Amino acid sequence: MMKFLKTKKELFALLALRAEIDWPELPGGVKISENGNLVATLPQLIQYIFNFAVAISGLLAFTMIVYGGIKYMSSSGNPTTQKDATDIIKSALIGILLLLGSVILLRIVNPDVLMLDSPNLNF
Repeated sequence: MMKFLKTKKELFALLALRAEIDWPELPGGVKISENGNLVATLPQLIQYIFNFAVAISGLLAFTMIVYGGIKYMSSSGNPTTQKDATDIIKSALIGILLLLGSVILLRIVNPDVLMLDSPNLNF
């Protein structure tokens, strides 16, 4: 591990400090922190991470499409570079289709799957 962390207490203290930040509020998402304090429940945190992962995956796929397009335009007629660029674009489009397809399938099968709630545990 890191050499400057000598004990587990120091590691947990570092993790606790890192958790005391204001997390960005995603569009359509839940607000999980206020003034550096975590105010969300575990299901809300899981939903936030899922929404964040979907947004980042879409952004990365879009970036790869742009990269493939630039690579294709700058290939200067080289067939191997053009094939590599089209493969990058095809892979990014397949990734977007899988991402959107999985979210749409989950919403069609059971819309409540993506809306997590805290269970009521009454004893």
